[in-house]
Amino acid sequence: MPPKIVGLLTDFGSRDPFVGVMKGVMLGINPTLQFIDISHEITPQCIREAAIMLAFTFSYLPVGSLVVVVVDPGVGGDRRPIVAETAHYTFVGPDNGVFGPVLDACQAQRVIHVSREEYCRRPISRTFHGRDVFAPVAAWLSRGIDAGAMGQAIDDYVRLPLPAPQVLADGALAGEVIYQDRFGNLITNLLESWMIQQWGPPPWGTIVAHVEKSVVYGMDTYYAQRDPQSLGLIVNSWGVLEIFANHGHAGQIIGAAEGSPVHVRRAKP
Repeated sequence: MPPKIVGLLTDFGSRDPFVGVMKGVMLGINPTLQFIDISHEITPQCIREAAIMLAFTFSYLPVGSLVVVVVDPGVGGDRRPIVAETAHYTFVGPDNGVFGPVLDACQAQRVIHVSREEYCRRPISRTFHGRDVFAPVAAWLSRGIDAGAMGQAIDDYVRLPLPAPQVLADGALAGEVIYQDRFGNLITNLLESWMIQQWGPPPWGTIVAHVEKSVVYGMDTYYAQRDPQSLGLIVNSWGVLEIFANHGHAGQIIGAAEGSPVHVRRAKP
């Protein structure tokens, strides 16, 4: 059965009408669609942030969903519009790397360069492909149109390698901050599953994390274990190591941001 649910991830925000217009275009083609707004607050034009958020969230959508991503600083240029299919989801958006991590992890079954304009809204604006390309393409897919009818299959879609954690000579785990959420929590690329591969299952004893000039001791299981404004470490709901400040903003307290190095060690007894 063709998917009837469309997840939306954009950098459009909520002030301007872009998201509403896209939904209107899709409903004009398929009035039965239901929408899930993953987020419209991606930092403007930040492809990497969008790729990370997509990787964290897409699997929570119902199997068979379409996911439309519009973080598209190359709109109107030579970047390709694509449809990317995996075993359980179909993605629609720009070929700028935003789908790279998901497609590499899920093994893309087929990626189509959308080149047939009859599945687009015409005339196609050079500044709003969300409305004129991605929205109608997704809506036609939801009505059962095969992606292969929309263009040519490609295998050279743009990858976006994310930084991989490493094990240092002294056994420390070296990663970095990949995202800061609105609470100031610093999300790292240190997955709990990867940490278990290196250290075995927890408990790991006393953990010491170095972030910029700050040192954080000990793992927590919930935020309120720390005093207000105190820094802590936790495996968050995405299954990755996070540096937080209870009732505070860890990013501001530490002076860290995306790209800040994070070194984590097990304290010697």
